[in-house]
Amino acid sequence: MAVSRSRILKSQEPEKSEAILRNALDWFPGEPGDGLAFANDELCNQNNSLAYLARSEQVRSIDDEEALFLKAAERSRSLRLAEIGGPLPEPLERNVLLADISGLVTLLQAASKGGRDGWGAPPPRGMTFLFSPILRIDGEGMRQSLAIGMPAFRNYYFEGPVSEQLRTPNVRELVAAIYERWAQEPLMALVRSCDTARGIYESGYRFDEPPPKRPFVFRGRTDSFAHVPFLSRLLAAVGRELAAGITLDEMRARWGLMGAEGLAQAQQKSASEKLNALRRAEDMAISGTYD
Repeated sequence: MAVSRSRILKSQEPEKSEAILRNALDWFPGEPGDGLAFANDELCNQNNSLAYLARSEQVRSIDDEEALFLKAAERSRSLRLAEIGGPLPEPLERNVLLADISGLVTLLQAASKGGRDGWGAPPPRGMTFLFSPILRIDGEGMRQSLAIGMPAFRNYYFEGPVSEQLRTPNVRELVAAIYERWAQEPLMALVRSCDTARGIYESGYRFDEPPPKRPFVFRGRTDSFAHVPFLSRLLAAVGRELAAGITLDEMRARWGLMGAEGLAQAQQKSASEKLNALRRAEDMAISGTYD
């Protein structure tokens, strides 16, 4: 009830919308734990997880968003599986990961051509259509959704320097290492990628209703594509971080591939500052579009 009321008031009365969620979380903070899991049902409010999730969409800082998203995801296994977009990722050999990263980036970039056409009504002024690089398993195959975003969002994956960087050996090795680190316990990887997944390609600047989808076929080095949704989410997040100017060492620290020593903490802080700067620029550009 509180989450629904908050969403209704979000655009017209944002302060009241935020107050509703803060009160709901004060009244019932819930506890971390899987609780009951319902297949593909992220809408089940386990341990008040949806209130935390909705609250994470209201804050300005990526650090605050990630902290609230963590509280939502650690309270609901259903939400974690919904964010993964498929089953729990399976461990893979490094050579298989590297080959699939290369093939997936190449195919997604090629498939993005024409993503702005053929959808009836044009996107809002100053916006563009783009197919999300984050894939989901739907039935026996995979699906790719259509997003609406700023034209600059294409520079996070499909165009410009980042589109080339995603294919370089160093970046492929980094993404493979992130996958290996978090595949079996993906919670923190979901947290680190939540702003990109939800804010840019999924529930951000797109449709009031669920977006159109199309089938997506990817034939990797294995017979299974169970790992592809999680891998595609990591690639999308790393692409945006590259666009923010985050260095590979800063990414290693941010994604938990380094220890907790002072240097790693300093690199995490630098990465956070760069991502927050990018998000402020995105928000300003979008506000300007609708002024």
